[in-house]
Amino acid sequence: MVIGVMLLCGLAGADPPQKPVPTGQTRSAQPTWWAFKPPVKPAVPHASTTWGHNPIDAFVLVKLRESGLTPSKPAPRNVLIRRAYMDLIGLPPTPEEVQAFEADTAPNAWEKVVDRLLASPRYGERWGRHWLDVIRYADSGGFEGDKDRPLAWRYRDYVIAAFNQDKPYDRFVREQIAGDEITPASNEGIIATGYLACGPQDIVMQNAKNRSDELDDLVTTTGTAFLGLTMGCARCHDHKYDPIKQADYYRFSAIFAPSERREIEIPTPEERQAAEAKNVDIEKQLAPLRQKLEALKQQGLKAVQAKGQAKPNDEQIVAALPEAAYKEWDATQKAIQALEAQRPSLPRAMAVTDRGRDFPAAHLLIRGDAYHEGEVVQPGFICSLPGGSADIPPTAAKAQTTGRRTALADWLTSPDNPLLARVFMNRVWQHHFGRGIVNTPSNFGLSGDPPTHPELLDWLAVTFRENGWHLKPIHRMILLSATWQQSSTIRPEAEKADPQDRLLWRMPTRRLEGEVIRDSILSVAGTLNLQMGGPPVYPPVDPSLRADTFQGPNWQDGEDGPSTWRRSVYVKVKRSLLLPELEVFDCPEITVAVAQRNITTTPTQALTLLNDPLVLRQSALFAQRIQKEVGKDPGKQIERAYRLCFGRAPTPRERALSLDFLTKRGPSGLADFCHSLLNLNEFVYVP
Repeated sequence: MVIGVMLLCGLAGADPPQKPVPTGQTRSAQPTWWAFKPPVKPAVPHASTTWGHNPIDAFVLVKLRESGLTPSKPAPRNVLIRRAYMDLIGLPPTPEEVQAFEADTAPNAWEKVVDRLLASPRYGERWGRHWLDVIRYADSGGFEGDKDRPLAWRYRDYVIAAFNQDKPYDRFVREQIAGDEITPASNEGIIATGYLACGPQDIVMQNAKNRSDELDDLVTTTGTAFLGLTMGCARCHDHKYDPIKQADYYRFSAIFAPSERREIEIPTPEERQAAEAKNVDIEKQLAPLRQKLEALKQQGLKAVQAKGQAKPNDEQIVAALPEAAYKEWDATQKAIQALEAQRPSLPRAMAVTDRGRDFPAAHLLIRGDAYHEGEVVQPGFICSLPGGSADIPPTAAKAQTTGRRTALADWLTSPDNPLLARVFMNRVWQHHFGRGIVNTPSNFGLSGDPPTHPELLDWLAVTFRENGWHLKPIHRMILLSATWQQSSTIRPEAEKADPQDRLLWRMPTRRLEGEVIRDSILSVAGTLNLQMGGPPVYPPVDPSLRADTFQGPNWQDGEDGPSTWRRSVYVKVKRSLLLPELEVFDCPEITVAVAQRNITTTPTQALTLLNDPLVLRQSALFAQRIQKEVGKDPGKQIERAYRLCFGRAPTPRERALSLDFLTKRGPSGLADFCHSLLNLNEFVYVP
């Protein structure tokens, strides 16, 4: 617990590892660092070559040629389609989908595959999960209490829907920062502010320091998620590397100071109308019952007053009733309670709004100490960035909130902001290629890594804005590029020149995330429940891990069945207890924003795939599926299993080894064979 508090409260304001300031750069208020200059769309390089399908390839090829490298040949079709499915929807293609693509000779065969995946509702589930990492989403509050947040899932569903709808990114940002101010009559805008509410919260320590830490979470997360800046480093002093003053930090903090978490009703017009009609009906039934109570009360009052008691209380009045009248009183009270219990409850969302239109002045905190206030600061942005020094206008007379977050949303999405589009395009590139053009995706400052392809990043950022901030065309462009379609085969001479593949002379091989591995196991077993949305599910967890806290049980009892065999994005994200099958494959502990997941290789990963109850049961169900689809012929079983798992037929050697295994093990060996395929590297890696 001490470590958790240190991470949340201490390291949030710590400086990143020290790096020398690059030559020609300064820490002055007039930044010259590349990321602080507005992106300008560069001309697409003209490369006299037959390689390449679109501008992305032209920018990549220029860098390759400068280093004496050449791109790799295209990947086979079965590899491409599996790669695309894992990239865009996080599920493997069916054998029929692979074979249909391999047989399609139309010039637009690949475009049809990409467009179909982008139109799939599974796309939002896959890419929504990436965003939930960045904004530290969880279904509980963290710290030792780790109180559940039973309404947090509405924000998760909002994110998934936004990606599926290809909502313009600038609108997506604005709604999350200030949806309650910008569109107060919109349920969607209210739900979107769940971004501000889903950070950790210490419910035990409610004091000035705790509130200061909560505001730091909002400042730090907003800075890293949308701007790629380590703003938390300016909590105690001016930023040591970037042109961010301590005053900027507290101006930014003042924007969020009036806000508070609330559960806000979000009924549809039809739901509200039905609730109002129901309440009118209940009131009609209550009226005579209340009249009866009043008559009985008057009867009791007269009885008490007859005994000389001038000002009796209700309890004394009721006690004075005759036995028959008392029974009538009791029955009437119960009838009223029964009717009150029938009042409809309207749906609610975990959201954030301001406490009112006016709020006390904010102060700079000396050395970040919540109990040591310094000068008064006005809400504002980062003075050294374009538009960052503008003061927020006074609140309108009829406003219900301060309007500060609307001003922040306007500044973030302004065409003059040099960072918003760049940072997001870099995140998109990272999830397609395993690393961003900037390999520190939440640090575009002087202590971060410089871009490997700065012109390409600017071209993507400006193109993204020009196309109305729509993401799906960018996905399409990337997947149609020759760069993305390269083979992942290692070429020794290229590896020697660029061992980390920074210049993309091949497609990097990537380990799948825990969620995709779990979803893929369910998918090939034929058991994946594709129900979307709603409250989170609780897959079974070993009882020894489900320790109780004073806020109640950490994990509800879940069944190992179709109701919990849903996509992993719908599994409960409890900060004190992550699903072990996901945690072992580097699912992050969401205490702060996570821009890049760790990719580790550990013995516990292999042991999980060998021994986990979910994997064992799904292996048996996988075997049942194969028997149902192809019968008892071992050759057909082997063929079908390989195509389901890997999108390809087995090699002659694999076929011979598999046939020998099944022959020796007999009918009971099919489940073990299926289990062995789920344990192969090829199942958890995408070439």
